[in-house]
Amino acid sequence: MRKSFYLSIIIVAWVVCAQATPLAQNIVYPIEVFRQRTQDHPVRWTQVASRQMVTKSYSGSVQWLYLRVNNLNEAIHMRYRVKRGSGSFGPWQNAQPNWSQFPRDLAYGGLDGGFATTEFATPITGFSPGETHTLQFEFRPSSGTKSAGYRIVAMKLWKRNSTAAVDQISNGKSQTSGAGWQGPFANHNNRAALAEEGRLLWSGQSGLDLKDPQGATITAKCADCHTANGRDLKYFNYSDNSIIARSNLHGLSLAQGQRIAQYIRNLPFARAKKGRPWQPPFQPGPNADDDAYEWAAGQGLENVLTSDAATMKEVFGHSAPSANKIRSVINNFNGNTNIRTQRLSVQFPDWKMWLPEEHPKDLPVSLLSLGDKTALTDAYQAMRRRVNSAAKVDRLNRQTNVPNFFNNNGVFRALGEFAREVHKVLTPYNGDHARSPNWAENTSSADRERMKRAVSAWYAVKLFEVIHEFDLHALDDYQGIPNQHEEVFQWPTREWAVFQNAAHIISGNRVFSWFLADTTEQAKTRSVYLSSVWYQLQLTLTPGHRKGGVVNPNDYSYNLQHVHKLGQRSGIFEPVRLLQNYLKAAEQRNNGVNPQQSIGVTFSGWNMRELSPWRLYSTARGDRRTFNQLGAVMRVRMFEVFLHAVMEKLESFGNNWGRVATDQIARSDFELEFADTVPINGVSYGKKNCYFLDRRTGGGCEDANDAVEIDAAYTLLYLLGEDAEMSANVFNRYRNWCDARWDFSNWPEWANN
Repeated sequence: MRKSFYLSIIIVAWVVCAQATPLAQNIVYPIEVFRQRTQDHPVRWTQVASRQMVTKSYSGSVQWLYLRVNNLNEAIHMRYRVKRGSGSFGPWQNAQPNWSQFPRDLAYGGLDGGFATTEFATPITGFSPGETHTLQFEFRPSSGTKSAGYRIVAMKLWKRNSTAAVDQISNGKSQTSGAGWQGPFANHNNRAALAEEGRLLWSGQSGLDLKDPQGATITAKCADCHTANGRDLKYFNYSDNSIIARSNLHGLSLAQGQRIAQYIRNLPFARAKKGRPWQPPFQPGPNADDDAYEWAAGQGLENVLTSDAATMKEVFGHSAPSANKIRSVINNFNGNTNIRTQRLSVQFPDWKMWLPEEHPKDLPVSLLSLGDKTALTDAYQAMRRRVNSAAKVDRLNRQTNVPNFFNNNGVFRALGEFAREVHKVLTPYNGDHARSPNWAENTSSADRERMKRAVSAWYAVKLFEVIHEFDLHALDDYQGIPNQHEEVFQWPTREWAVFQNAAHIISGNRVFSWFLADTTEQAKTRSVYLSSVWYQLQLTLTPGHRKGGVVNPNDYSYNLQHVHKLGQRSGIFEPVRLLQNYLKAAEQRNNGVNPQQSIGVTFSGWNMRELSPWRLYSTARGDRRTFNQLGAVMRVRMFEVFLHAVMEKLESFGNNWGRVATDQIARSDFELEFADTVPINGVSYGKKNCYFLDRRTGGGCEDANDAVEIDAAYTLLYLLGEDAEMSANVFNRYRNWCDARWDFSNWPEWANN
């Protein structure tokens, strides 16, 4: 009897304890820490966000908070504090990002660097094992900040600063999806009317007065910088809070921000299931081709690889591919490599990085005349009118007698003529159609840079708007492009679309690839990173359909150069991404057009500036660190297999080459030097650290140069002969080709001959 009584007490006590312990709710991400106007006061702000968490029953102490954060520009913008149970909050703790576990994030610039979403650990105190806590974050804007706040998209508690450390948070985690969002006035009787008020605010028809963060008046309206109808905010699942916070940052009241958010929520467009403000648009991944509507949303940060080495399997089908495997992938450049589905170790820019920081309308007339501003607006509106229905698009796609420089296609022409008009604003402009180099004069100024940054970002956003609103990226068949050369998804333009956002284009700073306004090393690193990634994104959007021009829609030599430069700047070298770009370039130039036919015609063929064998060896200055990252065995294997494929192509041209003198200043992308030219050895030519030089221009040694091909061939044979890395077979094949192209006979010998 007594034993039964004691057992009952124990059972009752267990039940009471169980009932007293609250069930831990999921930690919902993202944690949005935005500066937003309060309900009760027009000038007061709230800028904190909290989450409740339950810790595991660990021994020792939690010392580190792991965070994955989007749009945190400075460490001083974040602080946090901890409350245990129902007690009081402890003192505020300042974020102190530690990058020891995330060297890539730091190498690419850390906070406000190349990665818009970064990972780091920061010290933290105040947690006890097996208890419920509240963790509160605050956004602390500094003077002049342009940010409305930041998002935490993942979080862990660590006892030690190590990715191998066990997460000491016991409650579950979930992500908001955007499904079911109804807006801030979801239950309001006048919901539709309030949304209409939001539309008028968004479009600027209600006379709203927008301000920049410094309080200066903004002429442009929301619809000018974003997609015209706000579709981008719904597509990428921007929350009501984020829309309101950004509206407040631009001088609008809480009520006005809420109406704009309601307008966005009521738009008759579907949200992208994978779209998130922190997820990079068009980020490659294995399912990128599954859904046309979802393509722009990207495949998520989860498909950003941790190293370039991991990209090897994506591109070549194996982490250590055999020569035969590499050969099958290259396929003598007859294939159509799908770079939309090949994961990379770089993050593409998130949507905020696409949006113009300053709209062309807000440039002073000294930088952009009223006539030019009107011309840009008119060109954009004309493009929209031409493609704003399925019937119009179908008629455009079936047009005949469309000029070659528009790919014989009316859709390409509609977008190309928009590009032409934009290019006219960027003097000097000559020609009947858009010429990409007009973006890229070699000299610039702070004012010129400011103007070009505004125009180039606006131009890219408006292309995105029109192409994806009217599904121009997913036509089943483009008239004028052979089916085997079409991509599953593609932007229908032969002109630059996004890579004019690169710093070296905007600033004219070709050597360093950062903006004139970049004064810190961090800012310079960010610019070098984005220069490379904007080019990668351009290649993803507009591979070329084997109908590219000299430098449009892609300027492949700069793709390669930027991969090298990013490695030199960051210490993270990406040989596989470079080889992927080279492969795609070679496939595009393998279009049946002989080199000598390329000058003066619309579609350009094989291009030695982009595809010369020396590009598979090193930079123009002989820096081999990119390829050395492969390891000696794989480096040689890749070089030999790629060179064999290049030789197959070069031999197929026979002597169908144009010829040019070495003192001709004009670029000779598609020509070889006269047969009686005597080569020089770049190693001993006297130009410091310049192996593959352009002696036509006084010894230029940038990686995008059109090196004198006979000099490059002699130098490469010399280096290969000295190193004796490659087989006699491939060495002699290349040597014999050189011997047959030029009268010179004293070519370097293979070391083991």
